[in-house]
Amino acid sequence: MEIGFLDGMSLNQIVLFYCALAAGLFVVMSFYLPLARKFNIVDEPNSRSSHKRTTLRGGGIIYWFAILIYTFCYASEPNVWVLFSAITLSAIISFIDDIFSIPPHPRLFFHFVALTLVFFALGLFDFCSSMLWILVIAYVIFVGVINAFNFMDGINGMLGMTSLVTLGAMQYVNLFVVNFVNPHFIWFPIFASVVFCFFNCRKKAICFSGDVGSVTLSFWIISLMILMMEKTNSIVWILFLAVYGVETVCTIFHRLYLRQNIFLPHRIFLFQILVNEYKLPHVFVSGIYSFLQLVSCILVIWLPVEWYWLFLIVLLPLVVLYCSKFYLLKKAKSKSVSKKHLA
Repeated sequence: MEIGFLDGMSLNQIVLFYCALAAGLFVVMSFYLPLARKFNIVDEPNSRSSHKRTTLRGGGIIYWFAILIYTFCYASEPNVWVLFSAITLSAIISFIDDIFSIPPHPRLFFHFVALTLVFFALGLFDFCSSMLWILVIAYVIFVGVINAFNFMDGINGMLGMTSLVTLGAMQYVNLFVVNFVNPHFIWFPIFASVVFCFFNCRKKAICFSGDVGSVTLSFWIISLMILMMEKTNSIVWILFLAVYGVETVCTIFHRLYLRQNIFLPHRIFLFQILVNEYKLPHVFVSGIYSFLQLVSCILVIWLPVEWYWLFLIVLLPLVVLYCSKFYLLKKAKSKSVSKKHLA
């Protein structure tokens, strides 16, 4: 049954459509970037930043335009408008935050409302009707996912490259393992990520995604994650975000141990230490993270073991790698002290 604009098209027509989509997103960026420069929508470097120069913010707005185009292409798809409304709500509050900096708690409230709309659109309330505790865990995990995507935006290439790996793994599962969604619902953010990488995945980024991009993309991936879990009745697919997840959760525990406010910016992520203290190139560090996530996705898809063994096999090495940051921090401090003595 054809319910969308792309259904029934030939392969050549679909290829032409996606070329036009990519070109359209480039056009959006060509209009947005001068406006961002004019209205000073920028990310100013500070003592906690991982970049050295003023960079335009909000380039991830193309993710919202991608979901807008998809919604019009598949306007008759069940609940697509509810899902679009949820992502638009999160995009609006995030874009306002990019311009004016909103306190954490109002942002958290709007993310909670948007997540509720996503859960409603995807039938998660019905799916968990007899297990409400799962619903509570889902809120906690996915709010964490939203924040994890936001954290990663400060390193050139990190958001776009790792998202391409995750979305690519999801599309592989969708096409060759179990069909859980219209494939175009994954192709759209993939093409948006490719366009975003052109502007961000370079030594000197032209723009950052900003909250509007990282949050919009996170909601898109959360929606796909929920659909995968519902279709397969398995939580193992959350490991498609294992690298982000381990980095975020371990850092939160580290900051709580240090008695720091977890809502304030900081520089103790492992990737921040690699970039700021060891001066490794941004794109190189992003490539390492993307490779680790790719390996994790491959293990999840092809390793024939029970889900609890998969969690152990994937998460334990990542935790060990994360803990290496304590050695790296100690070594960096020692070098800093030695330089001071020499001076």
